[in-house]
Amino acid sequence: MILSYTCCKKELFNYAYNRKKFFGRNPVSQSGLPQINDKKERVLTVAEQDELLKNSSYTLAAIIRLTLNTGMRRDEVLFLKWEWLNL
Repeated sequence: MILSYTCCKKELFNYAYNRKKFFGRNPVSQSGLPQINDKKERVLTVAEQDELLKNSSYTLAAIIRLTLNTGMRRDEVLFLKWEWLNL
């Protein structure tokens, strides 16, 4: 969406410049186009989750189960403290 607005503004400045209605450099062309992050996130299927848990040690399976159920990131799990947990 932002990319289409930026391209539209760039074309409007170019149109005005070509018809002698705008003088100077096109400010939009100097700013550049925004980077597009179209990377898709991959989510494990239930079968993949079961296989991962089955092939893990008891301790690692507990950590994996925690991340699967809470959506916590690796660093969030690694920096947990026992006093924060309510088991």
